[in-house]
Amino acid sequence: REAAEEELRTRFARGELTEEEFKRKMNVLREYQSET
Repeated sequence: REAAEEELRTRFARGELTEEEFKRKMNVLREYQSET
């Protein structure tokens, strides 16, 4: 798994991100990864 994805999961688990923010950022990450 990507380090950036892991970072997002950690921040979400700590409550630093809302579920909405978490999902949006994960989608952006996945789109970005699929382009490269």
